[in-house]
Amino acid sequence: MQKKSKVYVRMLLSYLGILLIPILLGFLIYIVTLNVIKGQSARMNDNMLEMVQREIDQKIEEINKISSRLAMDMKVQKASRVKNKFDTSDQIMLYDIFKDLSNLGVSENFISDVFIYFKNTKLISSIQGNMSADLYYRLYYESEGYPLEAFEDYVGQVHYADNLVIQKKNGDKILLFTMSDLGMDIRDASATVCIAVNFSEIEKILSSMEWNDQMDIFMINDKDEIIGNMAGEPGKAFRYEDLSVVAGTGKQVIGNERILSVRQSESTGWKYVTIIPVSALEKDIQDVKQIAILGLFGCLVVGFFISHYLTKKNYNPIRSIMEVFRRYSNDDIKDGENEYQWLNDQVNRFFKDQVDSKRLLRHNQKNLKEYYLSQLLQYEYDGKLENLNMYGIRLPEAFNQVILLEFKSSRAVETRNYEACAQENALRKFILKNILEETLLNYFQVELVELGENVAVIVNRPEYDENHAVLRENIENVQQITQDQFGFSFCALLGPVCQGLGGVHASWQQALELESYINLLDTDLVSFDEVKDIQPQYRYSVEAEQRIINAIKAGDEQSAKKQMDLVFQENFNGKVSTSVCRCLIFDMIGTLLKGASAGGYLNAAGDLDFNRGFSVKQPVPELKQHFYEAVDLICEKIAEEKKKMDGDNSFSQKVEAYIRENYSNPDLNISITSQQFKMTPAYLSSIYKKQTGKSLLDYINSVRIEQAEQLLKEGYSVIEAGQMSGFGDSGTFIRVFKKKKGVTPGQLKKQITNF
Repeated sequence: MQKKSKVYVRMLLSYLGILLIPILLGFLIYIVTLNVIKGQSARMNDNMLEMVQREIDQKIEEINKISSRLAMDMKVQKASRVKNKFDTSDQIMLYDIFKDLSNLGVSENFISDVFIYFKNTKLISSIQGNMSADLYYRLYYESEGYPLEAFEDYVGQVHYADNLVIQKKNGDKILLFTMSDLGMDIRDASATVCIAVNFSEIEKILSSMEWNDQMDIFMINDKDEIIGNMAGEPGKAFRYEDLSVVAGTGKQVIGNERILSVRQSESTGWKYVTIIPVSALEKDIQDVKQIAILGLFGCLVVGFFISHYLTKKNYNPIRSIMEVFRRYSNDDIKDGENEYQWLNDQVNRFFKDQVDSKRLLRHNQKNLKEYYLSQLLQYEYDGKLENLNMYGIRLPEAFNQVILLEFKSSRAVETRNYEACAQENALRKFILKNILEETLLNYFQVELVELGENVAVIVNRPEYDENHAVLRENIENVQQITQDQFGFSFCALLGPVCQGLGGVHASWQQALELESYINLLDTDLVSFDEVKDIQPQYRYSVEAEQRIINAIKAGDEQSAKKQMDLVFQENFNGKVSTSVCRCLIFDMIGTLLKGASAGGYLNAAGDLDFNRGFSVKQPVPELKQHFYEAVDLICEKIAEEKKKMDGDNSFSQKVEAYIRENYSNPDLNISITSQQFKMTPAYLSSIYKKQTGKSLLDYINSVRIEQAEQLLKEGYSVIEAGQMSGFGDSGTFIRVFKKKKGVTPGQLKKQITNF
C-alpha cells in the first residue's frame, strides 16, 4: 500500500511537472506576442500602404498609357493643327476620334471620363461626343472655384503626365490627368488629352485597405492637396516637403500620439500616407495581457484537478494490458511517454495495419481489373492475357461488343470549378455503372471500366447477333432513368459485334468513330450498323451554288435560304460521313463569301465569325440557323451598300473631294482611291460612272490638267507644272494635256507669254 502510494505521488508530480511546461511556454509566448503585435502592426501598416500604392499606381500607369497612345495618335495630331474651326470634311476625322475614345478599354469604374481639348478650335472630343469647350464645361465640369477661363487656360497649356484636382458645382471632386499631344513641336502643343477619375473611386480603394477603424489613409501631391478619404483638420497639418521617405517607407511619431507612415509613388510625385493612433495598438496589447493572465490562472486550477483525477484513474489497470502487447511488439516506452500513451499507440497501430491491409488488397484488385480491361480496349490483343479470371474479368463467350458512354455537359456543371466538376462526374459514373450492371446482367455478361471522363461497357455474347433490339431497349431505359431521377444524360455509342478478345479493341475503335454522328443524326444512341453504309461524297452542284450566289447578290435572302435548305435536305440526312459533311460546310461558307463579294459587300470574312457555330458537331437545326443568320446579315449589308451608292450623288462627291485634295500625289490612281473607300477598283469605277456618267480616271486627269493650266498661267515651267499637278513623267503630262486642251503645254505657255 505504501509502495503504491509512492508511485501515485510520482505520477501526480510528473503530471504537475508536465503542466508546468505549457505554463512557462505560455508566459514566454505572452512576452513574444507583445513584441510581435508591435512589429506586426507596423508591418501591416507598411504592407497595407504598399498595396494601396501598387494598386493606385497600376491604375495611374494605365491612365498614362491611354494618354500617351491618344497623344501620339495621328488623327489627334492632325485635328490639333486645324485652325479656327473644323470644316465639313473634318467631321469624319472627329467622328473617328470619338469612336476611338468610345472603344477605349478602361478598367471598371475608376476612369469616369476621357476627352481631348483642341486649343485652336476650342472644341472637345470625348466619350460623351464632340462639342464646344464652353458647353462641355457647363455640362460636366462646372465649378465655382474653377471657372471656365481657368479651365480653358489649364487644358490649353503644355502638360506631360500632370494632374489637377477639381471640385464640381454639385460637390463631386475629380482628379484630372492631362497630357499634351506628342506631335512635331511638343513645346506648343495644340491638343491636350484629359482623363478624369472620381475621388469616390480612389476613396473606395483607400477605405478597403483600412485594417483598423481608427486609422486614416490618404495621398498628398506636391501642391499640398489631400487626395483620398482623409477628412477633418488633421490632414491640413501636413506639407508635402515635410513628409520624408527612407528606403521606401519612412515613419515618424507625431506628439507620441500617432504613428505616421509614408511611401513615395512610383508613377507620380504623390506620397501615400497612413496615420494610426498609438492608443489603438496599446489597446490590443492590453487585451492580450489580460487574456494571457486569465489563461495561465485557469490552466493552473484546471490542470491540478485533472492531474489528480488522471493519476488516480489510469495507473492501476495499465500494467497488465502492457504485458499482453509487449509479447508481440519490440517497441519500448520512449522518453517523455507514459504507459497509457504507449498502449494507445500500440492499439491504433494494430487496427490501422489490419484495415490498411484489407483496403489495399481490394484497391489493388480493382486497379488491376480496370488496368487490364483498358488494355483490352485501347490496344490490340496479343494473346498474353489468357487467364483473366484471376483479375476478376469474366468474358467466357465467343463474341464481344463495346458500348462507349459519354456524359452530356450542362451549363450548371461548366460554371463550377474543377474540383466540383470532378466530384460531380465521379458521382455520375458511380450511378451509371450501378444501374447498367443491374439492368444488363439480366441478359448479358458485362464488364465496365472508366476511361477518363467516360465509361466503356464490354458486352459478352454467346453468338454473333446483329439484332440489338434488347440491348438498345435497355440502354434507352437507363437513359430515361438517369434523366428523370438523377438529372443528367449521356450518349451511347454501340460498336459492332466482334469475335474473341481481339474483337474488344476493334469494336472500341469503331465506337469512338461514332462520336461525330451524335449531332449529325440528332440522337443520343448511335449504332455502328446505322452508319456503316453512308456515302463517301456530298452532292452540291455548281448550278446550285450559283443559284445561291445570285440570290444573295440580289439581296433575296428568302430564295437563298430556300436553295440552301435543299442542299441540307439532300446531304445532312445521316447518309454522308462527318468528314465529307465538314468539307461541304467549308464549301457553303465559300458560297456565302462569293455572294457577298458579288453584291459589293467585301468585309464579310471579317464581320462573320466562321470559327464558331459552323461545325459538324453542331446539331443540324442549329447549323442551318447559323447559315440563315449569315445570309440575313450579308443581304442586309448589300442592301445598305446599294442604298448608300444609289440614293444620291453624295458618294461621288466624296470621291471627287478626295481626288481634289490629293491630285498632286503622283501615286494617286483608281486603285489608291478604291483603297481609301474600301472597295475594289472595278466596283468603285462602276458606282462613280453610274452616278456621274463620267469615267473616274478621266476625272482625275481633268483635275490635274486644270491645275497644270493654272500653274502655267502663273509662270511655272512645263516640267514644274506637270510635277506639281501630279504627273509622274513629262511624256504622260504632254500627251494628256494635248488630248484635253488640243495644244501641248509648251504651246500654251508660248501663247500666254506672247499675250
